[in-house]
Amino acid sequence: MSETVTIEAPATSETHGTGQEKNLAVGQREDQEEDHVATEDTEQEEPIDQASDGVGVTSQAPAELGDTPVVDQAPAQAAGLDSPDSDENFKRAARAFLDVHRDEVAQREEEISKLRAELKRVREGLKALETAAERSETARDANHDEEWRLTADDPDVTFHKIKEIWETCFIAVQGVMEAEDPEEFLSDWSVVNWPDLEGKMPGVTAFPLEASDKSSRTMLVMALLAKSLEDYILTPNYLFEDDDEVRFILSRMTDTKKKNRLRSLLLSTCEGEDVKEEMEKVKAFRVESALNGVIQPIQSLLSEALCEKAKSSLAETLCDVVTAWEPVQRCESHFEVSTDASRANRDWLTLRLMEDKTVALETVSSSGFGADPVLAVVFPRVCAIDRSMKPSVTTAFPGIVFQKSWVITAEAATVEVGETAAEPDIEARPAPIIEDLPKEKPCLSPAAGPEQAQAQGQAEVEVVKEEPKPVDAQPPITGSESEGSTSEDDDTEDGSETESNTEEI
Repeated sequence: MSETVTIEAPATSETHGTGQEKNLAVGQREDQEEDHVATEDTEQEEPIDQASDGVGVTSQAPAELGDTPVVDQAPAQAAGLDSPDSDENFKRAARAFLDVHRDEVAQREEEISKLRAELKRVREGLKALETAAERSETARDANHDEEWRLTADDPDVTFHKIKEIWETCFIAVQGVMEAEDPEEFLSDWSVVNWPDLEGKMPGVTAFPLEASDKSSRTMLVMALLAKSLEDYILTPNYLFEDDDEVRFILSRMTDTKKKNRLRSLLLSTCEGEDVKEEMEKVKAFRVESALNGVIQPIQSLLSEALCEKAKSSLAETLCDVVTAWEPVQRCESHFEVSTDASRANRDWLTLRLMEDKTVALETVSSSGFGADPVLAVVFPRVCAIDRSMKPSVTTAFPGIVFQKSWVITAEAATVEVGETAAEPDIEARPAPIIEDLPKEKPCLSPAAGPEQAQAQGQAEVEVVKEEPKPVDAQPPITGSESEGSTSEDDDTEDGSETESNTEEI
């Protein structure tokens, strides 16, 4: 046994040495074969599987394979992960991914460029439309600028425009009420009917009751007409049938620029072509309402024929007043009117019966109304309102009053009634003459009819000058120009605003 062992020992050693050589040869061949591996998965899976099985040393082959040992391939395959080929494969995969990403980015940038180009075209189209709209609007404004934009107003011009309105109204009323009357008209004009007017005119009972006093009848109708002018005709615009709220807002606005923009917008709306027909209806409604305010209270005092003549004459006159007032509406100054003569420290114009039996106007202060009471306001007071200024109310036209002294003078004087004056032709009544004649006093005779006035060629009611106040060219009397007037007079006593839009006028 010992000999056998001794004999086999070298063989075993030799065999072992031969196995090592074989293993080295096998390892070299495997290293060469790994360079030709087809796929990356084959290179990676085998070392991982072998490592997980805990195989790290040489394993013996089954008995039928002989004594040739099998060398573990895990270290060699693990070494293959760090080979240059693995890095190259990773780089190729990364380059492929980046190429795909670059293609996607390029496609998106191309789409964005297309969208930007489309957006640019849309913006250019919108800009072209806006430019065309602005040009069209500018052209339209240029065509209609003079029709509605607020214009600079001259106080003297405004004064004479309003004075012309007064003269137009006075001549029309005088031509109807002072014509030769039939007997039934004189009998109807009696004290029985006068109390019906007290609701409209509180001071009506102070009027002379004689039917033959034609001048008093004229003043009564003028007082009714003045109230109608205040309510319906002499307003800031003709956009609405009832504009009390608009007038109140305008009269209380303290931002003059904003108020002018609002007034300009309202006036431009009134004169737009698309609402022109509606505006004519509004004007017709206002004329009819003003006419009813004059005729209805005195209808029972007039004969049927005279009533129809009065309606026809006054309707035509009111239409003329609307036309004459529209340029005043477009002035930069905001004008409001009032028939209230109760405020102190205000100058008015009063009617005077002259020695030659003509009628004239002269300036009086409201401080003297206690001694010579006002029976009626026969034409409204017109004032410019600007809440950003002090005083905020400036007189443009003083207004005209009918006082008790007129009645006393009329009763003391012998007024000729006109014996052969024919019934006046309303269609041929003379237009008022407004020329300044400083050397003479052209006045209206209470007894003269329109035909006589036309024959004379002159029918103006003139302002009588009292130093330092001018005659026909009298400028507007501001609130600060009247005696004792201060800026506080334009506000209420407690400094608060009143609800009426004409109480301060």
